Amino acid sequence: MRTSKMLILSATFFYTGLELSFFSGVYGSCLGFTKSFGKDSSKFLGINGLLIGAGEITGGLLFSILGKRTNKAGRDPIILLGYLVHIAAFYTIFINLPANSPLGPTSEPAYITSNLYLAFVGSFLLGFGDSCYNTQIYSILGFVYSEDSAPAFAIFKFIQAI
Repeated sequence: MRTSKMLILSATFFYTGLELSFFSGVYGSCLGFTKSFGKDSSKFLGINGLLIGAGEITGGLLFSILGKRTNKAGRDPIILLGYLVHIAAFYTIFINLPANSPLGPTSEPAYITSNLYLAFVGSFLLGFGDSCYNTQIYSILGFVYSEDSAPAFAIFKFIQAI
């Protein structure tokens, strides 16, 4: 497991842990605390979770259906797609939610007028981008470390949890 490949992959593992923490904890709180979505804005947390899951499932299905084509093109285009989708998601979230929304209830304005549907698009994009990364990480670990897959996956989950 002491290889340069694992060291390089560790940066990706760490990133997936950060974005997992963001969309499973921080983002939902931001939606619930943004009062421009209505005084009972916490009721949208369930829809947020459903849309993140829908993005994950859409990505997983898409990449499994297009399996032969993605094998020909390699993993790079899918990882690049995940990167671009996450850039779009984070930018959308940045301009759509108030800066104080992670800290508590706020009625402050965002860069644009906060839009609930745009927030839901951000939820879907977070899930889809995460599926781009995770499908490729699992594929890489299973291929590169076929003889030592259990320790490789343990390192992945350990670094992701940090």
